[in-house]
Amino acid sequence: MSGPGLSALRDPEALQQADHGRLLAALGYAGAQVRVVSGQRDRLPTVDRPRSLVVIGPSAPIDVALLSAVLGPAPAPVVAAADLPAWVGALDVVVVLAGSVDDARSAAAGAVALRRGATTVVRAAAEGPVADATRPALLPSELALPELLAAPSRWALLAAVAAAAGLGAQPDLDALADLLDAGAPALHPSAESFLNPAANLAEHLGGGTPLLVGADAAADALLAHGAAVLTGLAGIVGGVLPSARAVGRPPVLARIGSERDIFADPFDDDAAQRVQPVLVSTADPTGPDRAAAALVSGLRRAVPSAYHLDGWATAQAVPDGTVLPPAGQGFAEAAPPRTAGPEDPWARVFTAGRVLDATAAYLAVATGAPWPDDHPAGLGRSAGTRWDLRPVPAPADPDGSTRESDQTWM
Repeated sequence: MSGPGLSALRDPEALQQADHGRLLAALGYAGAQVRVVSGQRDRLPTVDRPRSLVVIGPSAPIDVALLSAVLGPAPAPVVAAADLPAWVGALDVVVVLAGSVDDARSAAAGAVALRRGATTVVRAAAEGPVADATRPALLPSELALPELLAAPSRWALLAAVAAAAGLGAQPDLDALADLLDAGAPALHPSAESFLNPAANLAEHLGGGTPLLVGADAAADALLAHGAAVLTGLAGIVGGVLPSARAVGRPPVLARIGSERDIFADPFDDDAAQRVQPVLVSTADPTGPDRAAAALVSGLRRAVPSAYHLDGWATAQAVPDGTVLPPAGQGFAEAAPPRTAGPEDPWARVFTAGRVLDATAAYLAVATGAPWPDDHPAGLGRSAGTRWDLRPVPAPADPDGSTRESDQTWM
């Protein structure tokens, strides 16, 4: 499979024609993913101060790192594991995040956790081995998209479970979903390319080898997530420099921070080894953590060529009730009013994470990368569902209700 090349990042028509797998359109699911979890919160168990929160699944290390960074010090440990630890029992909360429909390790972990009496929540496909083994604890994934683009669903679920377990504040998931919906048009291929942060970041990374540099704990988790989606979607391998190492100004920062010769041959060996730095931060620049703000400022001076993905700025930049093109062009008539903003740490994380997802999707389409193994449905339902930015409500059930999974996507 071959793509149109990086030049297509400035050509919306070429991008959309090359997006045979509908990866770019799938980016519009971020708000819907969070809204599905919000609708499932009444099914979450409430636990008063568990001994621990254990998260199982292929993405658990990254997801737990992000959760721990946002929560800060918690009254109980939050643990990531590939398999269920032997010590887990009735005093613990277990969240299983299946990586695929037939994730045997997740099925085994969920089944054993239930047998041991642990409070268990399982995110998996509605049907399959994991669902069969953990039916009493199952919260099915309702939307059809590759699991590499399902981070908003996982993060929203972990935030909700942690709140139900008394480990953190209750997130306003509906407000976060509205925020993601309102910001979706800026990432659409038809948006002005110079205003599209994902297209700009993709063009930056296309010029060499990515190096993601973190400036705070949540940003460090986003680095790992970004590296995973760049590799999994676009087939691009890069480096990661967490904040604890970046603060020491390692030699790599000195190397990439040096000025480049604008007359250099782009096809020589040195250019082939060019490092494209991306500084990722999520800290509130107006908050009490002055050390994080100082680190960001120092890194920007040390590496002036770095693209700065600022979670605060991405959340702040989301329009509030902006009028969009007519629904017939693939959008709703207007974005919802924004009720979450950059003061919410989850808003900063979700919006910055979505830019990394979109960047990987743009690079995948431009370079013609193979589709993910779980394309197109992932853990969701594929029948009768077509990806795009905004849902149209389905006809009501006899009791007058509709389900997110039954909505038609324009």
